[in-house]
Amino acid sequence: MTSQTPVNQVAIDPGEKYLRAWAGLQRLVREGHTFSGSERNGAYLNLGAQKAAGKVPGVDFANVSSVTGLDVPDDARAVCLTDWDGDGRQDLWIANRNAPRLRFFRNTHQQPGSWLQLRLRGTTCNRDAIGARVEVHAAGRLFIDTLRAGEGYLAQSSKVLHLGLGTAEKIEKLRVRWPGGTWEEFPGAICGARFLLTQGSSKAERVDKVPRAVKLKALPITPHPLTDLARVVVVDRPVMPRLPAKTWDTGAPVDLKAEGRPLLVLLWASWCAPCLAEMKELEAQRAKLGDLDVAAVCVDSVATSPDASIGKAKAMLKKTGFTATVYAGTEELLTRLDTVQQGVLNRWIALPVPCAFLLTRQHQLAFIYKGPVGVAQLRTDLDLLSAKPEALRRAAVPFEGRWLAPPLRPDPVRMASRFIENGYDDTAIEYLSDSLTTGERLEDTIRRKALVKLGSAYFRKGKRQLALPSFLEALRIDDRDHQTLNTVGVIYMEGGKLAEALPWYQRALEIDPLNTMARANLAITLHSLGRIAEAVPLYRENLRLRREWPIGANNLAWILATSPDDKLRNGPEALALAQKACASAAHKDPGYLATLAAAQAETGDFPAAIATSRLALQSVPPANQQLAESIAAARAA
Repeated sequence: MTSQTPVNQVAIDPGEKYLRAWAGLQRLVREGHTFSGSERNGAYLNLGAQKAAGKVPGVDFANVSSVTGLDVPDDARAVCLTDWDGDGRQDLWIANRNAPRLRFFRNTHQQPGSWLQLRLRGTTCNRDAIGARVEVHAAGRLFIDTLRAGEGYLAQSSKVLHLGLGTAEKIEKLRVRWPGGTWEEFPGAICGARFLLTQGSSKAERVDKVPRAVKLKALPITPHPLTDLARVVVVDRPVMPRLPAKTWDTGAPVDLKAEGRPLLVLLWASWCAPCLAEMKELEAQRAKLGDLDVAAVCVDSVATSPDASIGKAKAMLKKTGFTATVYAGTEELLTRLDTVQQGVLNRWIALPVPCAFLLTRQHQLAFIYKGPVGVAQLRTDLDLLSAKPEALRRAAVPFEGRWLAPPLRPDPVRMASRFIENGYDDTAIEYLSDSLTTGERLEDTIRRKALVKLGSAYFRKGKRQLALPSFLEALRIDDRDHQTLNTVGVIYMEGGKLAEALPWYQRALEIDPLNTMARANLAITLHSLGRIAEAVPLYRENLRLRREWPIGANNLAWILATSPDDKLRNGPEALALAQKACASAAHKDPGYLATLAAAQAETGDFPAAIATSRLALQSVPPANQQLAESIAAARAA
């Protein structure tokens, strides 16, 4: 991914390879892999002084990861240095991508050596003195440090500079170069203390240690046990898609749906011992679950396990005495349930057996259970079905805290996106249509996103006229969505309504002048309408912003080589553009070759123009007789 990063920070189009690389990296993480490749953290000790003294020849660093306790299996990102407890030893705060999100490592080294800590305060420069350089002369050596804003990756260490002085006992000279370039000396500093240096005072003011109000308690570093078992509280309660199954006895198609009562969709299999225990408990204590409906879906009919058997499943049912309604699973049902849990958790880990989904009376997803769920837990969760989002969020985490944002609201786009990413566009269309027309009305912001997603799904399937109403309704909610404005223009243009397409492209460009797709479409539409003088500057500007645009380069080259308007003709520019377009297609596109021939003729190179025309004719597919005749006519001319 990094190797595909655009070198131009203002690049309009980052490139397909870059976007594919990002998508591949995100997929690996969602499938349970890590950015760090499960590599443990490492710590290395600089042996520069010992090497210079000849004590460790040939070695620059020593791996001290284990002895320092820093070799934890975290996916660490940011490291912050600070003397948290004021004892003259640098401590570490480390932020991780995974849990625990933050770790504190207290430095307890018994021989920290000599040190000096300095807090800088600017008066004529910035108050934090960011950019200041400190020089300390001690024990015949020069120690240098610079005050920085930001350090490493997404981190900011303490703005109190910490200088390790080795074995020095006395500070001979201390001076600061403040931002702006002026130097100032500060006499009176001593080793093993913290001082405040105020710009213009020339005085080192000692600062006493201030006890921390928060006392941190050391905890053992123990790995979290790995398990596939989970109870997931779904705070935003998305509406479930249609759940197609089959009746147990006849195999007739049937949809599982919560009809005014909560519904537990339970996946089980004949070879699954925990399934047997779970179903026995559900049957024995059914009276404690109130009006809960249970739909027990047997996956033997679609499972790949060699132990799968419908006969065994039916024998198992008799053994449990299970009386709830039983269904046969379908490939489509399991795919939909798996996609639902991926959309909720953003983790693409296959569903285990047993597994269950608890739905509200309105057919909304409330809980996911990976592994068996007991009756006591179900009773607790049934009471939560009517809880407010804030209470659900509290139930979703095992600890107290303050939230930075309000609870998630229902957003069908998240679920639909997962269906589309898995290749189920028709399911996404069905799901979005149902979400927009049934149940609780969505907030305008989310409704607009859902409409755009629905329109885009239709658009990708070539159903442009079905896409148009969704896009237009989305624009009634927010008429500044330049991407949707451009897409509406495309629908009109592809329908042959070129004049109707123009205002949509123009409006998109008014909102976002860097929308290269809208500018490209506007240029091509004006070109098709014969408004060449208006199209030329748009082609040129878009080629400046989006250098890899062979169609635009070809179209502009054709205009510059063949226009009857002498003010527009420019042979050398046409030749350069046509050569670039042909190179992008390995000189195999007959249309681009025809343009190159016209540009060669315009610059007076008629032999080359004839040879290129011959190559263009050879490249024309047999079915495209019209293009062949056009090239032949140009060659004859």
